[in-house]
Amino acid sequence: MSLDVFDRYGLYYDLLYRDKDYETEAKYIARALRATKPDTKTQVSDRDMTATFANAARHLRREGLFLFDVWHAPAVLSQGLSVRVKRAEDEAVRLTRTAEPELDAGSKVATVRYKMLVESKIDNRSQTFQEEHRMRYFFPAEISEFAAGSGFEIERTEELITGKAPSENTWAACYLLRKRA
Repeated sequence: MSLDVFDRYGLYYDLLYRDKDYETEAKYIARALRATKPDTKTQVSDRDMTATFANAARHLRREGLFLFDVWHAPAVLSQGLSVRVKRAEDEAVRLTRTAEPELDAGSKVATVRYKMLVESKIDNRSQTFQEEHRMRYFFPAEISEFAAGSGFEIERTEELITGKAPSENTWAACYLLRKRA
């Protein structure tokens, strides 16, 4: 299948899966993981990252590729984090999402607290819910250390989507690693 097919499919994905209960599915996945491994969490510590890289290396053959993106520390620190509000609506609901970030420079973790306000256009009811995301941001030297320590070489580092060299304006840096022979 060509990429074009996936591009066209993507245009209709939300319409096709509009009735899917992603929140319930995500809660199920989290519950299943915690039932098996109660301390399951996001990978934000150096220890977590070392384990993640080692796990990727275990699952790849020699010369295998490991592609991922991370928050690029030079951009996070130079631009900083700010409160953001995003609004969206369709024929049934009006949604307002407020993102309030907090930066812990010592652990290189950004915690973003999201507050969602959902207003029904049909019955004028509204509901709110909140969630919290913890994201680690990385300096290129850290990725180099994790890679080398797990038997990888960095093949490419670039800005996600554009392919440009990462800069202080690059939030998402993409890394392509190759497992050493």
